Amino acid sequence: MNTKKYIKYSLFLVSLVFVFDSCCPPCCPTPTEPYNCSGSGTHGIFVAIFDADPIGSLPTTTLYGPPGADLEIVNGTNTVEVVNSTALASKALKITRPSGSDPTVVKGKAGILDGVPNNSGKFYINFRAHGDIIPEHLIAGIAIAVMSEKDEIALNMKLFDGAYHLLEGNQPTRLSGPYNPGTGHEVHILVDMDSRRYSICINGEAVASNKPIQNSSFSDVGMVRFFTPATVTEAFSMTYIIDDIRILK
Repeated sequence: MNTKKYIKYSLFLVSLVFVFDSCCPPCCPTPTEPYNCSGSGTHGIFVAIFDADPIGSLPTTTLYGPPGADLEIVNGTNTVEVVNSTALASKALKITRPSGSDPTVVKGKAGILDGVPNNSGKFYINFRAHGDIIPEHLIAGIAIAVMSEKDEIALNMKLFDGAYHLLEGNQPTRLSGPYNPGTGHEVHILVDMDSRRYSICINGEAVASNKPIQNSSFSDVGMVRFFTPATVTEAFSMTYIIDDIRILK
């Protein structure tokens, strides 16, 4: 065989091997590594620590970060108060499930640092907590969501049956647990606005990695929201105690 023809034929065979042994998006899934739970921001755009607040009342602190940062409490009378938490070894915020028909909502709202919107880059949401074991997610429990200023949801999870569950689709997905109500745990969430994905860690263990943001219209990291429904017609009680709530970028 002619040498030039042989070289061309060999290169052709190599190219065929490359084509059939590899693929490109959207044919192939994008490989993702499990989140290592070590990420940390350098700027606090919301920080709530309750050491300076009086026990037995709503928080009195007014400064939570850069302009726009705020702790907003809805229906907090007799349902939200500062307490001494043995499990967390600090003062903390106690949320009790309300009676009646109105839910109790606590929002840690992110501020705007140096006029830069919170719509790109990586954001880290951290808090320490413990709560009662509620048997059924449709009845009670605390729901934690990362939301935009427009109330679009990046992720939503709930503590019930002694474990955190991711709320997406028709059925909740168990992430972790069980947790003793008297034992504190640390929650660490990464929201990556550039890749449009999030990860969740509890006590340093990744329980959800590189999940797509739930709402495709999610526009910015605006808040972390803690929500508990009212008792209405049934009487399951619920308490959730949180401290060191931070949103970092």
